[in-house]
Order: sequence, then structure tokens, then C-alpha cells
Amino acid sequence: MFRKLAFAVASVSALMLATMALAETAKYGTAEEARALLDRAVALLQAEGRAAIPQLDSDSFRDRDLYIFCSNVSDSVSVVHPTAKGVTILDYDFGKEVMANAIEGEVKEVTYEWRRPGADSDAPVKKTAYYTRVGDLVCGSGYYVQP
Repeated sequence: MFRKLAFAVASVSALMLATMALAETAKYGTAEEARALLDRAVALLQAEGRAAIPQLDSDSFRDRDLYIFCSNVSDSVSVVHPTAKGVTILDYDFGKEVMANAIEGEVKEVTYEWRRPGADSDAPVKKTAYYTRVGDLVCGSGYYVQP
């Protein structure tokens, strides 16, 4: 009897821990989801050009802590971003790398620290972003590495 009870308690505990871990994971976007979001944005930009910018800057291209960012190739000013629109991406070290290395049709990666949207703290978190050039824009989407 005791063995059955101990087994039942252990099973319920393991199930609760697994559920909590899954819920925490689902709270944040993944690398695969960030890449899929960028692929959707690229397809829309290829179909509609700059007319797609308002849609890219809307909730339809935001998922938890994932979002699209785009900057003009000509002046490096951000035209799509939830909090830094109008900022020159060259003001950031990662932005210099992104603008210098973006190639049309090729997706690259950059890792840097950035504040996670909706986080309790303003402290920057390690983030890896996928980026590419699409016409006269450089666009990307990144995921935050779990603390």
C-alpha cells in the first residue's frame, strides 16, 4: 500500500514539474518560431514591398517576446520595431554588424543583449536574431536565450 502511494505521489510530482517547465517554455518564443516569423515577413515584403510595413509593425507579427524589426538600408533608421522605431540601428554594436553583413536571400545570425518585451526587469537579456536584406530594408526577428 505504501509503495503504491509513494509511486502515485512521485508520479503526480513529476507531472507537475513537467507541466510547469512546459508552461515556462511556452511563455517565450523559440529559435524556430523566430525564424518562421522572419520567413513570413520576408514573403510579405517580397509580395507587397514597403506597403507591408504597417502590417509588419502590427500584432499580426508579434508573438509573446517575438517581433519583427526592420531598418532602411539607406540611412539605417528603424521603421519596424515595437519600442525603437525611428532609432538609427548603427547606434548599437549589433546593428553595425547587421547592416554591414545583410545580404538579400541569405539569413544570418547575430547575438547581443536587449530588453525582453513584457519582462519584469529592464535588465538586458541575451538574444540571438536572424536577419536578412529584403529590397531596401534589413529585417530580422530574434529569440531571447532563457536565463
